[in-house]
Amino acid sequence: MLRERLRKDIAATQKETRILTWQEWLTKKAYENNIRIDKKKRTILIEEARRKSVAIEKEKQHWKARNSYEKWLRSLECKEREAAKIQAKKTMAIMEENLARKEHLRKKASAKYEEWIRNKQINEKNERQRLEKEKIQSLKIFEHRKYESQEAYQAWIKKAALKSNANCTSYCYSNGILTSYYDSSAKPQPSYINPIPWDLGIADVTVDS
Repeated sequence: MLRERLRKDIAATQKETRILTWQEWLTKKAYENNIRIDKKKRTILIEEARRKSVAIEKEKQHWKARNSYEKWLRSLECKEREAAKIQAKKTMAIMEENLARKEHLRKKASAKYEEWIRNKQINEKNERQRLEKEKIQSLKIFEHRKYESQEAYQAWIKKAALKSNANCTSYCYSNGILTSYYDSSAKPQPSYINPIPWDLGIADVTVDS
């Protein structure tokens, strides 16, 4: 009887032990599952945090690069504007210098042309005066010679009229000797010979009206 009870007690104890062991295993398994799930969650959270951090870092790098590019672009545009201003100033200075040089040459050429015109007018005036003086001098010479010729002609006429007999003497050679003889048909010898030819300096003389 006692043995039976002991056996039952032992069997009950083993059964209780088995129940406790199973519960412990289930509890341990649940705990391990919870730990694994928590670890997986932490891993997922850590990965998400890492991804977010990487994304944030990429975004920062992107904006940093964009800001750097925009800054470089503004700097480049500023440098280009400054270079364009400098080049424009240089170009304007060269243009002004060329314009000043052209204006100087134009004034110099204009002054030389005006001087040439004045000299030409002076030379033309002097030439006209010289020609006028020559014409006046030629006219005076012509009038003087004409007057002398007329005076000589009138004197010859008067002298010829005073002669009653004309000299009708001709000349010939007789035995190689020049001999004069009377010839009623002979023309009288001229009593005046003009030392200056009549047409000398007369044909080209013109008198302005």
